[in-house]
Amino acid sequence: QQQSFSSSSGSGSGSASSGTSWSASSIGTGPGGGHSSASRALSRRAHVLVSDEEKAYSAVIQSCTENGDVKRGAMWLEEMVLFGCNPNISSFNTVIRGFAKTGDVFHAKEWYYRMEKEGLEPNVETYMAMMEAEGRAGFAARAEKWFDAMVHRGIKPTWDTYKVIILTQKGQKKRLEWTARMESDYPILKAWLSPHNGGEQQQAAMSN
Repeated sequence: QQQSFSSSSGSGSGSASSGTSWSASSIGTGPGGGHSSASRALSRRAHVLVSDEEKAYSAVIQSCTENGDVKRGAMWLEEMVLFGCNPNISSFNTVIRGFAKTGDVFHAKEWYYRMEKEGLEPNVETYMAMMEAEGRAGFAARAEKWFDAMVHRGIKPTWDTYKVIILTQKGQKKRLEWTARMESDYPILKAWLSPHNGGEQQQAAMSN
């Protein structure tokens, strides 16, 4: 069965049913593209401030990944690092999430550890992307390890984080276990999902 994520700003959402749906502006195509305003800005980098450079790089990286060319986005991130710009957590998350969407765990991990090497601390979106990568690749147990690592670092799981980890699980039993854990952290959800409050409809809304 094919699984698919859909995420916005790193938030995973979707349906845990069979045929799972992982429901977690074009600027240019990066190096060699040469047709975008952001790319042209980079070619004139000697005439702009470093802060503007960072914004331009980030814009190109995001554009590439959003348009399905995450490898080109990674090339721009690599150049950003080599050129001496200070890459931010958002740029790294964008690339990691891009690889996660295709279940490319190898490259997602590569950029995760590269991010740490640059002295940046992963945040909740970073961990969500790594869980998504493992889930798409079919490694539910490894996705759980990323969840545990996030908690160990002191990052509180969000509702969206729980939705992602639940969707990585293949069996109904494990999904129910993680749902119970989510309800424990967010008691309001238990009441919201109660059958007396139209829980079936609410659960269906969560999966969309």
